[in-house]
Amino acid sequence: MSAYELSLWLTGAAFILQTLVAGLGIEIVLRRDAAPPVRRIALAAAVAALLLSLTQGYALELALRTGIYDLRTAGLHCGGALLQLWVGWGLLRLGR
Repeated sequence: MSAYELSLWLTGAAFILQTLVAGLGIEIVLRRDAAPPVRRIALAAAVAALLLSLTQGYALELALRTGIYDLRTAGLHCGGALLQLWVGWGLLRLGR
């Protein structure tokens, strides 16, 4: 697997993970039994995740159309998305 392919896979994974984080945040916001501070934090996290997901989509499109990629950035984004998903899962459990 070349560095280009690995970069595409990592960027795609980060895109999917950010979308999942946004979904978790929206799920917490829509719950009526969650405390208001938890709902506000979840709303902020969902909006931030959606913006980061949009950035990942643009990076993936750039890499596919032009061949310009950055493996280090793709790895960092994927790792950050995993950590965000972990925090979102914790907020979901906290909101119950």
